[in-house]
Amino acid sequence: MSDLRSGVAPLPMAPASVAAILDFGVSTRPRQEALVDARHRLDYEALDELVASIGAGFTNRGLETGQRVAVSLPNSIHVVAAYLACMRTGLVSLLPKSSTCCNKLSPTS
Repeated sequence: MSDLRSGVAPLPMAPASVAAILDFGVSTRPRQEALVDARHRLDYEALDELVASIGAGFTNRGLETGQRVAVSLPNSIHVVAAYLACMRTGLVSLLPKSSTCCNKLSPTS
């Protein structure tokens, strides 16, 4: 079987991560809509502020680079923001299926 990507050139100036897409949006179009759910609409600047706030919360609670964080939220801007905050702070986000309740998960180190 041949590689489906053979002969496909990489995208020029592709972002290094999903978090880099947010950083680029903040620097080039801060007031443009970035994320929408059933109840919220955030531009890049507002999303950046939410991500920074969540990341600060993780740090203030003593979480360190490489540690795992289970994010159990309904599909919304908040789950995306928590995922981005994990990326920015070097945490590993675990996104259990919505049918899995976090209190059923056992902690690991």
